[in-house]
Amino acid sequence: MRHVVLRGSNFDIGKKIGEIAIKDGTPLTPSDDHIMNRAKREYMAKNYPILFERMKGVAASYGLDIEDNSYDFTGLFQQQMAAPGCSVTFYPASTTENGHNILSRNYDFTTGDITGRKPQKGRLAMMARPILFEIHPDQGYSSLSLCAFEYLGGVLDGVNSEGLVVAILAEEESGKNVGREPGNEVGMHELMGMRFLLDNCKNVEEAKEALLSLKHYYSFIPCHYIVGDRSGKSFIFEFSPTRNRNYIIDGDGPQCVTNHLVYHH
Repeated sequence: MRHVVLRGSNFDIGKKIGEIAIKDGTPLTPSDDHIMNRAKREYMAKNYPILFERMKGVAASYGLDIEDNSYDFTGLFQQQMAAPGCSVTFYPASTTENGHNILSRNYDFTTGDITGRKPQKGRLAMMARPILFEIHPDQGYSSLSLCAFEYLGGVLDGVNSEGLVVAILAEEESGKNVGREPGNEVGMHELMGMRFLLDNCKNVEEAKEALLSLKHYYSFIPCHYIVGDRSGKSFIFEFSPTRNRNYIIDGDGPQCVTNHLVYHH
C-alpha cells in the first residue's frame, strides 16, 4: 500500500498523479475516436472543473496537449477488473460504543490475476497497486481515499474534510438480468462518481443531488453506492437494471449493502 500525499493546485495534483502512473508503466494510448475524446473533455470542463484541471496536469506529465483530441485524459486505467464482492455497513453514532459514525467495509477480491489464478511471469495481481491518496487541493475539499484500477478517479472508499464518506460495491443482479454493456462514454465511470462527491459535497443532501444530476456509465461492471455524513445520515444509490431509473434508499439506523439491488428486495 502506498500512502501518497498531494497538496497544491489541482493542475499540480494531476501532474503528480500522471507521474505516478508513468512510473508504474501505465500508457496513455491515442485513439481515433476524436469526437468522443473531445466530448468527454468538454463534459469535464463544464461539469467537473476540479478534475479538468487535474486532467491538464496529467496531459502535461505525459508531454501532451489537453486539446489533443487523439487522447482521452479523463482516466488512467491500470488494467481490466475482475468482479469483486463486498459488504459495507454505515453505523450512525447513536448505535456505536464510541459515539462516532463508522463506515465498515468488507472487501472480497481475488489475490490473483483477472482469471483468479496466481499471476504468471510479467503479470500483476489485480489489487497489486492500491494507493491511499491524501489530497489537499486549493479548490475542492480535502480527502482521504483508497484507490485502485484508475489513478485519476478510481475511488473505492473515501472520506473528505467535511465528514462525507463514500463506498462503492459491485452490483451483480443487473448483469445477470439484462446482460453487461460496458462502455467508454461521456460522463462519470463507475468509480469516478465517488471522487466527484469527495471533491464537491459536504453532506448526504448535496451528494444525492450530485448523483442524480451527473451522467453515469460503467466501464466494466454495474455498481451501486453507499454514502454517509457526519450527522449520521446515510443512503444507498442505485440504478435500475436497464439504467433508466435511479433509486435512493435512505438509512434508518445502521444501513448495510452487499452486491444485490436493495431497492428491488
